[in-house]
Amino acid sequence: MTDVERKRHRAELQIELEDAQSDLAYLQDQAVSMAGHIEEVVSKLRHNAGLGPSLSDFDVEAELENRLDPGQQLDIPSAMKLISGMRTARQKVYNLQGRKTKLATAAYS
Repeated sequence: MTDVERKRHRAELQIELEDAQSDLAYLQDQAVSMAGHIEEVVSKLRHNAGLGPSLSDFDVEAELENRLDPGQQLDIPSAMKLISGMRTARQKVYNLQGRKTKLATAAYS
C-alpha cells in the first residue's frame, strides 16, 4: 500500500467515524426528547394518582389540567427501537475508534 493509499484510507476512516458520531448524537438527542415526553406523562400520572375525590372532579378546567394531551401517548415500540439503535450506533463508533487507533499506532511504528 502506498503512502497516498494509506492517507486516503485514514481520511475515509475519519469521515466514517465522524458520520457515526453524528448519527449517535442524533439518536441521543431523540432519546432525550422522548424521555422528556415520557417524564411529562409520568408527572401527570403521579399527580392524578395523588388526587382524592373532590368537587374539582366535576370542573372542566380541572379536567383539562389533569388529562393528557392527545399527543402525549407512549410509544413503547419506538422507545425500544431507539434504545437498540443507540446501542448499535455506540458499537459502531467504538469499533471505528479502535480501527483509527490501530491505524495511528501502526503509522508510527
